[in-house]
Amino acid sequence: MWGNLINKSFCVCFAVVLLLSWSVAGHTQETQVTQETQQTQDSEDTAAPDGNVSQNQIIALIANEVILAPGIGLRNIRLGEPLEEVENRLGPPAKILRKGILRTIYTLIYQLDSGTEVALVGRSQVERIVVNGNSAALVRTAQGARFGMNRSLIQRIYKSPTKSKKDRLEYRNLGATFYFAGSGNSGVTRIDIYPRRN
Repeated sequence: MWGNLINKSFCVCFAVVLLLSWSVAGHTQETQVTQETQQTQDSEDTAAPDGNVSQNQIIALIANEVILAPGIGLRNIRLGEPLEEVENRLGPPAKILRKGILRTIYTLIYQLDSGTEVALVGRSQVERIVVNGNSAALVRTAQGARFGMNRSLIQRIYKSPTKSKKDRLEYRNLGATFYFAGSGNSGVTRIDIYPRRN
């Protein structure tokens, strides 16, 4: 009698151990399949073998672009908005400067991931948005003007400026000024956005 019980107990224990080992092996295979699928997706997100940018990378670039609207502002910041509200929404800036005789003109400076710097200037409201960047910056205007573009390309997009100087093209009627490094032969290095003026 005891011998039969021991044999039955042994068989039950063996069956449980066998089931556990099968489930662990199955889970391991599922994990491997999941990891292989993730690696495949990751490889699809990287550049193609011929060096071209993949479709997923293009979508990511477009999604992360900052669009400047002359005379209006940009995606999360509007001209005329209270500086305090903007700071509450965006968080503390990298730097705050105060200018003027009474030091009442504030400049809130934010750094973007692309190495682009956005400065919000005003007393209590956003009166001017100053964006500094280089040709790698993910920033453009709604009309397609980008950092690094030369004078002739900017004029092709926006036509005749209100005022033209060596280092800048002013479009006061649109609410934008494009600055160029040096004598103006190099590309755009700074874009100012402000309310439209006649």
